[in-house]
Amino acid sequence: MFWIQMALAIFSVILGSWLFFFPRQAIDFQIAFYHCINWIMQPVSMEREIRNTKCMGGGTLILGISGILYLLLAVK
Repeated sequence: MFWIQMALAIFSVILGSWLFFFPRQAIDFQIAFYHCINWIMQPVSMEREIRNTKCMGGGTLILGISGILYLLLAVK
């Protein structure tokens, strides 16, 4: 169970880093995905969308790092 939790925490760090450092790429990926399922999705304000994506990525990154620290220090 430890390794599954560690893998999820590491995945969170990777995803959070991608969202935080490359928000435009993440938004473009989401737009392309919705286009594949026959939906059109465009943000009203790209600047706000980038800011919100960076905030979401930062939160995910912090939670992932916290999870890794918890698993390494508290779980035995």
